[in-house]
Amino acid sequence: MTRTMKTLAATLFPFLRWFPLSGEKPRADLVAGITVALMLVPQSMAYAQLAGLPVVYGLYASLLPVVVASMWGSSNQLHTGPVVMLALISAVIIIPFASPGSDKFIELSIMLALMVGVLRLALGMLRLGALVNLLSSPVVVGFTNAAALIIGLSLLAEVLNVPFLRSDVFMADLWRVVAQVQHAHLSTLGFAFATAAIMLGLRRYMPKIPGILVAVVLTTLVSWAIGFERNQTVPLSAVTTAAARSNIDAYAQTERQLQVSTSQLSDINHRLREFDMGSPDAMERRAGLHAQAELARRKIARLKAENNQRRVQLHAFQFVREAQPDGQVSYRPAAEGEGAEWRFGKVKDGQVSFSGSGRVVGNIPLGLPSFSIPRLQGDLLLPLLPGALVMALIGFLEARRFPRRFQP
Repeated sequence: MTRTMKTLAATLFPFLRWFPLSGEKPRADLVAGITVALMLVPQSMAYAQLAGLPVVYGLYASLLPVVVASMWGSSNQLHTGPVVMLALISAVIIIPFASPGSDKFIELSIMLALMVGVLRLALGMLRLGALVNLLSSPVVVGFTNAAALIIGLSLLAEVLNVPFLRSDVFMADLWRVVAQVQHAHLSTLGFAFATAAIMLGLRRYMPKIPGILVAVVLTTLVSWAIGFERNQTVPLSAVTTAAARSNIDAYAQTERQLQVSTSQLSDINHRLREFDMGSPDAMERRAGLHAQAELARRKIARLKAENNQRRVQLHAFQFVREAQPDGQVSYRPAAEGEGAEWRFGKVKDGQVSFSGSGRVVGNIPLGLPSFSIPRLQGDLLLPLLPGALVMALIGFLEARRFPRRFQP
């Protein structure tokens, strides 16, 4: 009976095998834990940006999974936490339903993460993860290489410091980034090359030193010392040129229309889910709702295309900052050949932000998030389900390359 209880306890609580701690293992695990934690901070924030979320959500997503996986995970080689491929897929899945960075986008991202977690738990309990073993090695190699290409190319916009305008077609998004090469921010590009040089140099000449960690610390200190980020927010009226002010205002109005149209489409889909087919004219009214939903989708696609073009055009403008006699400042597009360094950043609630240098992460909310039950939008459960299933299966595919935990 005692042997059976011990076996059951080891199955339910596999971390009990760690004890008693002895030898050099605790010290080695401590060093490894500190290294992973230091690396996970900038990594998770970058992944949150790729997912279209505020960077703090990357920290939230990397907090508990590491602890849970280390205690109950099936592999002691597999790191559990935010994954760049799933971050990209999450953004692609949710973009048709909300604008990146909006409150609804964040809500849907949390809901999608919950769906993926439930599906993974169900697949694990049903022992369906073994199906991934049927995949051939070329499939796994192709997935890995394709993921590496997509990840690297997705970060090109951050390296150039140009807008990365997301749509349903990745190659179209990438082409828009490449077309903005002439508007790249040279200082940001220099930071990217310096980071790569530090990592490659340390890997070759001092392989025992964690090159990525050194690169992050050094570039962060340099960014702080030189004041790499310079932003200023002014009223829209501070833009003195009528044409530029009109373009910025049109961009803001289209953003508002996008939010309204997205909400309308969500409401139509909700009505379709709850539609009563018992009335005589149900089919006709249902067809009318389908027509409205199709018109809303076309309108959203048109507005996104228009605003993507406006965003690229606004970023191409260089603005001159001028001090006014009353102590205020104004901005106007620079004339040809005139030196200028300010560019359009964003507009919200009639306030325009201009950037005079590169971008940094900025302030991060202090403390832990408050606990709350995720808000589930029933009308979007079915549309998000295929994407959630794909993300769950990709998680199993990524873990396929790692051996199971050594059984002592």
